[in-house]
Amino acid sequence: MHNVTSKDIGYVVDNRLCLSCGACAAACSKKAITLHETLGGYLYPKVDYLNCVHCGLCLKVCPGVQYNDRVHDAYLCVPHSESILEAYVGRSLDEEIYENAQSGGVVTGILKDMLQRNAVDAVLCAVMTHAIPPRGEAILIGNPHKLLQAQKSKYVPVPLLKNLREQLKVQNKIAVVGLPCHMQGLELLKSALPEIEDKIVLRIGLVCDRILTAKSIDWLTKQATEKPVSHIIYRDKTRSGYPGDPSVETNNGEIIMLKAADRMAIKDFFTPVRCRLCLDKLNVKADIVCGDPHGVEGVDRINGETLVLVRNERGKHVIEDVAGVGKIDLRSVSVATAVNGQCIDQRVRDWKAYLQAWKGLEMPLPEGVERQQVNGKKILKVFENDLKQGLTLDTYDKASVIYKAAAGWLRKKRLKIVVLDIFKIIRNVFVKIVCILIITIENKGA
Repeated sequence: MHNVTSKDIGYVVDNRLCLSCGACAAACSKKAITLHETLGGYLYPKVDYLNCVHCGLCLKVCPGVQYNDRVHDAYLCVPHSESILEAYVGRSLDEEIYENAQSGGVVTGILKDMLQRNAVDAVLCAVMTHAIPPRGEAILIGNPHKLLQAQKSKYVPVPLLKNLREQLKVQNKIAVVGLPCHMQGLELLKSALPEIEDKIVLRIGLVCDRILTAKSIDWLTKQATEKPVSHIIYRDKTRSGYPGDPSVETNNGEIIMLKAADRMAIKDFFTPVRCRLCLDKLNVKADIVCGDPHGVEGVDRINGETLVLVRNERGKHVIEDVAGVGKIDLRSVSVATAVNGQCIDQRVRDWKAYLQAWKGLEMPLPEGVERQQVNGKKILKVFENDLKQGLTLDTYDKASVIYKAAAGWLRKKRLKIVVLDIFKIIRNVFVKIVCILIITIENKGA
């Protein structure tokens, strides 16, 4: 086991605080850090101590082991809507992009326009590989026509930043599309790669409720087929309409559809533990943030649209430029409504509860969390159980045992839902009977 004085990323892995962002690998000038998938589907860094010079940079740039006060102030100290300049809902006007999009295709529409007019030289983003098994992967795209392959959410660990040191050497203007952990890692990387300040010209953040470990891909594909699967789309609106059901593609090209309920039902089983300790759903460090427009009225719920949150002047100028040339169609919505639709207040409550539960499990808290407001009510057992489940994923001895455990876990969850539904029906019937009795008694009294 490592301890914090050993000053390397091994401490983060040992204590399950890793976010799989890849910042540690980017910081290492000796290329002593590589990322490896665990049996449970976590993607964790590994240090080659033959090349390591013990500089401590990998730990210094890790967003998993520390909290950014400014990020959390945006959620805890003021109404979160105050950190957002403007909010929009809309879609790309490029029909190819829109039809292939998970929602409205706005992110791809912005990036395609910027590449075409040389506002950026390349886009750093994630794709889902066509491989057996499929996995999320970071890619640098310079051709606007190749952006289509990066559309749709991946929902699994992607070490987006791992090759950034080399990428900055050959590119002058890069746009980055990533999750909150990627954006926080990018901010911390400035200490090791100061050229980030000038070369990363746009940060497009994605709204993130949490990801699943990569093993969720294998479990989902096995629900569809026993054939080898080479690709998965988590939300395929081209086949089942918005918001889309999962589709898997076998190595011979056969497409098999699953239900979105299957993905959502197993989400808690495969959620990485560090995701439970993250508050930054709305990507504070991005210039522009995009996601689904939950809670916003007048949205196209058939074909899909994108929620766009503008966080700073740079993001505002980009939106004005792209909308001004007719590449995207946006309409203003209330910032408060947009934020409320993302259930941020509930996120804050859950975050505090998970931190307390994590501490109760005698796991080390990220640095800086003691300064946050995490003391409160007694922790419900459910939060502790969620964390224990995430910690258990790497304790199984083989993949088949994980799949069996997932199936058993899912059966119990569905049984609980059935029992709760029956209880609700009985309760509603009882309430109606009581109301009828009250009305009858009152009528007799009259």
